[in-house]
Amino acid sequence: MLEIKNLHISLVENKNHQRPMVRQVSLQVSPHRPFTLIGETGCGKSLIAHAIFNLLPPEMKISGCLRYLGRNLLNCSARAIQHMWGREVFLFPQEPGTALNPLCRSRFQVSEIFKRVCDTRLSRATSRDLWIKLFHQVGLSVRDGKKFPWQLSGGMNQRVLAVMAMAEPARLVVADEPTKGLDPAKRQITLDLLRKMSDMGKGLLVISHDLEVPRQLGGDLAVMYAGTIMESGPADIVLNQPRHPYTRALLKALPENGLHPIPLKINGHTFQGGCLFSPRCKSTLDQCFHLKPPEYTMKSGLTVSLNKNLGKPHDPQPNPSEKLPHIIRCHHGCAG
Repeated sequence: MLEIKNLHISLVENKNHQRPMVRQVSLQVSPHRPFTLIGETGCGKSLIAHAIFNLLPPEMKISGCLRYLGRNLLNCSARAIQHMWGREVFLFPQEPGTALNPLCRSRFQVSEIFKRVCDTRLSRATSRDLWIKLFHQVGLSVRDGKKFPWQLSGGMNQRVLAVMAMAEPARLVVADEPTKGLDPAKRQITLDLLRKMSDMGKGLLVISHDLEVPRQLGGDLAVMYAGTIMESGPADIVLNQPRHPYTRALLKALPENGLHPIPLKINGHTFQGGCLFSPRCKSTLDQCFHLKPPEYTMKSGLTVSLNKNLGKPHDPQPNPSEKLPHIIRCHHGCAG
């Protein structure tokens, strides 16, 4: 449904310098299979969401391919993409309070979808019954539906957006930090709704820093650092058998794993064109500081190099029942 290929986003600081923010990112989002993008704050995750919806500021330069159902969004006009909002693609933004219209009651922001976006117009009574049903599914009351967004908490506004995503006919949902600020019970409700959207056949791209999100949603997972995908594959494999030092460090930083913070800098080196994580990595090799790490894929326990300079070893025919490949960008490869 969504194919992102070699996406590169840079900040144009002056005519002679551009600062890379997202570096050659490639990923695919399919119906019935959630895709979660994980990484520290500031690593560029939200920029990818903004690029899909043509919301990047003018000082950002973008290249690559953003293909939605065969259509490259980077070649579409701003007006064409805006026409797709709600009808084809839906953004579940990071700050729900600023995404909702402060002058409209929350129920109206849902019921107007049936009037302006859906192909089938519903009667007023049917529309009312439907928004009440959707509100109850996320733990909101009829009284909440009569309130303005500024009268609701951040978590309640988050659930209003979840209701809107359910009501929209959009086939692709991009959720940016959908569990931010929610208590465990409300977070579970939101994750259940996201899983339900995927089960309905919607494409689902979830951006988060919460490792519990991909653990609950399943599907595929990509781990991002400094604008680069370091490790990707089926969520259960990446979380239970992490190969990249950064993924392992993220998991060790969880409270249940001892709350070991990732150091800001431990090697005394600055980035010199090698692995972006090398200044903070505890498992560095000499080449980590000056050589770009090769890309490896792991299938059926075999390590297969994807770097053309390392040759093309025999790749056995995959079993159709096998899961998607586990890809690692690291000098250690699968033995790291």
